[in-house]
Amino acid sequence: MNRNISDNEVLITAALWLKKVRKCNLFFCVPGRNKGLFRNNGDELCKELTKAGVPKKNIHIKTEGPDIRAESEKECWIVECKGAAGGKDSTQRANFEQALTSIVSRHKKGPNIKTKINYALALPVTQIYTDQLIKRVGKPLREQLNLWVLLLLFDPRIKKIELVRPDEEYPSSPEH
Repeated sequence: MNRNISDNEVLITAALWLKKVRKCNLFFCVPGRNKGLFRNNGDELCKELTKAGVPKKNIHIKTEGPDIRAESEKECWIVECKGAAGGKDSTQRANFEQALTSIVSRHKKGPNIKTKINYALALPVTQIYTDQLIKRVGKPLREQLNLWVLLLLFDPRIKKIELVRPDEEYPSSPEH
């Protein structure tokens, strides 16, 4: 990957995937922040989701919580998104750790949960993120937490998601 990808690009791509593939139609989202301020107040996200068929009344922009909480009739998705804005390797590792910590801290299990909850990390494919996933988020942990990984393969013309289910191994070369 040779370009910067913002948190909001990842969030929008993941939200559109949740609408199209998982049939989610209710969204609660926290757009990326820019120096502590909301960037565009989620306008771009709302525009893209409404264009994809989500009623405007079903799109809720929040100031805190998971980056995405999306619901369909059958399931709920809790997703943490991280972009790849360049910077030092240590910054990228810290961003990864923040996303992983956030998703693990949101994990809930118990009899009061009525809808199946899926947890996911949405990340662009970078060498640092790939290394961290392989080293720290193996299949046993993903199975235990029901943690999916949405690997975003960004190309100037397309934005494609390669899904890694909790019970699957990582692809040998996600950038194929």
